[in-house]
Amino acid sequence: MKQSLQQRNTVALMLFLFVFLTTGIVACGGDENKTTPETESPTETGGDNVTGGKTETPGETGTISGSVSGTTVIAVNDSGDIVASDDTTGKTPDVNGNYSFTLTGIPVGQSIRVYLIRAGIYPVYFDSDGNAVSDTNVFSLTSSVTIDLGFVDTGVEIGRAIPQSAPTDTPGVSAGTENASIPTVLNEPPTSGLSLSELLANGFDALNDGWVLRARAYFKAAVDSAGSNNTDDADTARVFYALTRIAALSFDYYSDGNASDMNKFGDILDRLGCESSDSARANADAISCPDSLPGNSPTAGEFQTFLYSVAGSELEGAIDNLDDVSPSFNKQLTEPFENSTELDYGDVLIIRAAIKSSLAYLLIGYAYDLDFDIDAVSNDEALTTEQFLDDNPDFLSLVDTGNRLYSDILSEANGYISGSLNDLDAGIGSIEAESDDQSDDLITFEDMTPDEITEAKDIIANAQTCLVGPCTVDENGTPEYMSDDTIIDLTYFFGPMGTQDLRDILPPFSGDDVSGLFPQPPAPDFGGLLVQGPVVNEDTNGDGIPDILQ
Repeated sequence: MKQSLQQRNTVALMLFLFVFLTTGIVACGGDENKTTPETESPTETGGDNVTGGKTETPGETGTISGSVSGTTVIAVNDSGDIVASDDTTGKTPDVNGNYSFTLTGIPVGQSIRVYLIRAGIYPVYFDSDGNAVSDTNVFSLTSSVTIDLGFVDTGVEIGRAIPQSAPTDTPGVSAGTENASIPTVLNEPPTSGLSLSELLANGFDALNDGWVLRARAYFKAAVDSAGSNNTDDADTARVFYALTRIAALSFDYYSDGNASDMNKFGDILDRLGCESSDSARANADAISCPDSLPGNSPTAGEFQTFLYSVAGSELEGAIDNLDDVSPSFNKQLTEPFENSTELDYGDVLIIRAAIKSSLAYLLIGYAYDLDFDIDAVSNDEALTTEQFLDDNPDFLSLVDTGNRLYSDILSEANGYISGSLNDLDAGIGSIEAESDDQSDDLITFEDMTPDEITEAKDIIANAQTCLVGPCTVDENGTPEYMSDDTIIDLTYFFGPMGTQDLRDILPPFSGDDVSGLFPQPPAPDFGGLLVQGPVVNEDTNGDGIPDILQ
C-alpha cells in the first residue's frame, strides 16, 4: 500500500529541515570510483585502513574475497570487534568496473559478520538454506578456507548487501543465527593514541565512504587533540568537525529503545513507527516506516523543539569551532574532494555565514506557534487549509516558549542574521583579495565580474540596514526613498519597534483557496513591516481576491 501524497509531503516536510542543514556538506560520500592514495598505515590484517576494536585471534584463520562497485568492506566477530577490513582505494577496476577486496586473518570458529560501507552501513545477508530467501548475516569457518563471495551487490535487496555466492557455498563454512545489531565500533571507533594527522586521515577516509558518524568521531578527536594550537591541520580539524557534527544530525538513524524521547533523529523515526532494529536503520535505503503515521507520532511542536534544542546546539557548536580557526588558515587538501582543493579562511567565513543563517532560521521558527497534530493531519486526506486553520487557532502566532520570551528569541535571530551578513561580506572580500590561481579554490568568484561582486556587497550592506530600520528593497529605477520605492522596516518583525503575529496577516480561506482580502488592519502595512510599497489588497478584477495572490 502506498502512502498518499499528503502523507508523503508531511514526512518530507519533517525531513526537509535536516536536508536543509546538511545539503552539500558531505557531497563526497559513496564515491564508487575512489582513486585517492591511502593515507592511513596498514593494520595487521594486511592493508586495512579501518582500525579500532580489532582482536588478534591465535590459531587457524581463513580468507574472504569478492568484488564490489567501490566501498570499504569490514568483517567483525561475535564480540563486535573488527577482525579484517579492506577498501577499493587506489585499486584498478575490472572489466565490469568493479573492485576486488580480500579480508585475511578471519578467525576459525568465531561468528563472522561482513559489512559494506557506502553512504551507510550495508550488512551482507545470504541464503543459508537454499530457499532463495536471504535469512542471515552470520557465518563461521570450521576450517581454514577461502570464501569467494563473488560480486556483492547493494541493489538487490533494500538496505542489504547480497553476495553472488553465499559463504555457505564453500565447504567448511556454516551459517549462524541472524544478528541485526550494528557493532558500536563501526560508528564510534577508538581514537586514543592516534596523532592529529592520523585522526584527520581516518576522518577523510570515512567521509570518502559517506560514513558521517565515524568521520565525526575522528574529527572531534582531532579537535580535542589540537587543543588551542592554530596550525593548518588543527584548523582543518575544526572546519571538518563543524561540518560533520551538523551533517551527523541526519545520519544518526539508530533507535535507543525509548519510544518516547526526542534527542536525535533516530528518536523521531521511533515515534513515526519506523522499524527499529539496527539493520533496519543502518542506511537510508533500509529505513521502513508505516503508510499511516501512528497516534504517538511527534507533534509539530515537539519537532520544532527538537530542532531548536538539538540541531540548534550543534549549529552553535559548529560556529564555536569555526570561531577558533585562524585568519591565516590555508590548507591544500586532496581529500575528501575529487581534486586537490584549497581551503582557506575566506571559505571558512562563507561556511560560518551559512551556519549562522541556518541557526537564525531555526530561532525564528521557534518564536512562533507551529504546533499541530502531525499524524491527524497526515492521515486525514480530506483536511482543507480552512479546516486546519480553524482547528489550530494559534498556528503562526508568536509564543513565549519555556523560559524564553519570543522577543528575545527574535532578537537573537536578528543577531545571527547580522553576523551571517558580516561573515558573508568579509568572506567575499577575503576571496576577492586573493591573487593566486583560483581554479582549485573551494569557493571562488571567478565567474563574477567586478561589478557583480560590488553589487553583491551592496545588497549585503542594504540587508544590514534593513535589520535596524527602514530600507529600500526595490528602488523601481528611481533614487532611494522615492514615492514609488518599496520600503520595509524589519524592526517590526525582530523588535524593538514591535513584533507581528503572522497569523494576523493571513487572508481568509474557503477550503484550500483564498476567499477574501487581507485583513484591515494590519494588512495594509503588515503591522509596520511595509513602510511603503504596493497596495496589498489591490483587486483590479473585482473578484475579492488580492491580485498579488493570483
